[in-house]
Amino acid sequence: MKRVLIVIPVLFSLPSLASGFDPFINPIKKLEIERQKQKALEVLKQEQLTSSIPRMFKPVIKKSFSEYKIEGTMALPSGKTILVLSDPETGETILLKEGDAIAVNAKIVKISPTKVVVYEYEKKGRKIIKKIKTYNLKEHSEG
Repeated sequence: MKRVLIVIPVLFSLPSLASGFDPFINPIKKLEIERQKQKALEVLKQEQLTSSIPRMFKPVIKKSFSEYKIEGTMALPSGKTILVLSDPETGETILLKEGDAIAVNAKIVKISPTKVVVYEYEKKGRKIIKKIKTYNLKEHSEG
């Protein structure tokens, strides 16, 4: 008889544990918490839809591209051209190549001795639009 009494409470408690039912949680409070979670998810989704700057790249420079001074370009023996920037505040020199990200939504596409072409991406609704920005470089004569 003792064995049967011990088994019966264990059998009744197992289904409640398996279903995640807790008799001490207020069901109204639980519904309220679920509604708050749903509302937070909807707000997050709405923010992602309305944000105009998609986060597509990890920038290789610390500041905004416009805060740096373009010093010029350098031609490599391999035929590639590198963009030379300098930070006016620290004096640090930065070398960028084609394909480097300069912002979360912009990357360098083409570097030539006279200009730098940058693709900047913008989000409008559900579409991502590509803008082409061209930075003209000053021509320096050697000598």
